[in-house]
Amino acid sequence: TYDRAEFQVNFTASPDAGLEESRGRLQAILKVLHSLPGLHLTYATVGAGTTGTVREGGVYVKLKEKHERRHTQEELEAMAREGIARIPGIVPSILVADSLQSAAPINMNLKGDDLELLNAISQELKKLMTETPGVVDVSSSLDQEKTEVRLLVDRARAVNVGMSTAQVVDTLSPLVGGLDASTYEDLDGDAYDVRVRLPEAYRRDPAQLGRLNLLAV
Repeated sequence: TYDRAEFQVNFTASPDAGLEESRGRLQAILKVLHSLPGLHLTYATVGAGTTGTVREGGVYVKLKEKHERRHTQEELEAMAREGIARIPGIVPSILVADSLQSAAPINMNLKGDDLELLNAISQELKKLMTETPGVVDVSSSLDQEKTEVRLLVDRARAVNVGMSTAQVVDTLSPLVGGLDASTYEDLDGDAYDVRVRLPEAYRRDPAQLGRLNLLAV
């Protein structure tokens, strides 16, 4: 394996994790990484990127040059993986450090309308992949239960008022899930995404969505 002297650690916290919980998980990961022999520096983020949320984070890990340490990058990754696996409440992965948005080299997408069946199939695939020599950090997007709201659109009424299902989704999704509307830059030059959505009081109860007025264009 090519020793690049760097790698990336990504993690996803529990579905209901807030910023403080994610920071706590991140500090636990950093504690493991800073105990590695041959570590040079780390750069950590939470919720970075246009699609990032506060329950997602990553750490860029820079190692000392190969001749300055006793362990190979592969060995240090194994040490990191073993330590991070003991941290509760996260789904971690160690990846090639191409960027903070690095993706796993192998991804399998399952599609269907039956969520329970998809979960059963995904767990079986996980088991098969875990048993495959050389495969590590196997996870599924269904590993952690997520709070979700399912909307059933009355298509006939929507058509009568000149509104498509796509328009309903495009309107409600930003109100509930949020939308990156702008970027704020502080005096130090640090940039922060400004995410806009309905106040919690108006999205706490799914029934409140039925009282929202939608504009047909």
